[in-house]
Amino acid sequence: MRSFPNPCAAKMWSSAELKQLRELSDAGLGVEIIAARLKRSVSAVRNKAGMHGFSLAATRQSAQLQEMQELMGPLLPRSSA
Repeated sequence: MRSFPNPCAAKMWSSAELKQLRELSDAGLGVEIIAARLKRSVSAVRNKAGMHGFSLAATRQSAQLQEMQELMGPLLPRSSA
């Protein structure tokens, strides 16, 4: 019988990813931005930050939108604010 990888299996965090999580959380980026940069789900980032005692500061939505526009390029409409 052939086995298939479990698509729901958790991906292990490397020490480099944990370091980047710490740096991004210290910089005050929102959890959505951190998740996008690490290519992780928001839930995974929140859980890992909580397990390691990292603070995920609340940031203004407009700052997060601007960061997402930089990450996603032309896929998101530019805000007029």
